[in-house]
Amino acid sequence: MAGQFYDNPERTVIHLEAAAIATGGDLATVVGPAGKRGRVTRLDVVTTTAFTVADSILSLDTVTPSLATPVSLTLAFTGSAANDVSRVSQATLNAATELPADSVLQLNSDGGSTAGAGSITLQIDWY
Repeated sequence: MAGQFYDNPERTVIHLEAAAIATGGDLATVVGPAGKRGRVTRLDVVTTTAFTVADSILSLDTVTPSLATPVSLTLAFTGSAANDVSRVSQATLNAATELPADSVLQLNSDGGSTAGAGSITLQIDWY
């Protein structure tokens, strides 16, 4: 019987090319497969237009189901020049809480910088 388990996850990859991270707001919504739990295995940004003035912060948060302590990952970067790479460390990803079954996640930018864009890659393994 074939199944999707730890050794054979169903992978979701979201790639946003040259996303306007300096503009605050929602960048993407991810809806997990019905009945499957998950783990974020990658969140990184390659700067395409330099960031100026202040930190910009990307956040990935669970929207549903309602949790006492929502799962949240953040990635802050400031003054990045074009082609700089920022990523959530593997240790942080490994320590992050498992995503519950039927998760809906929101990727947001706080719009902290006055200018800047980057290509964002988000990868989640579901099992």
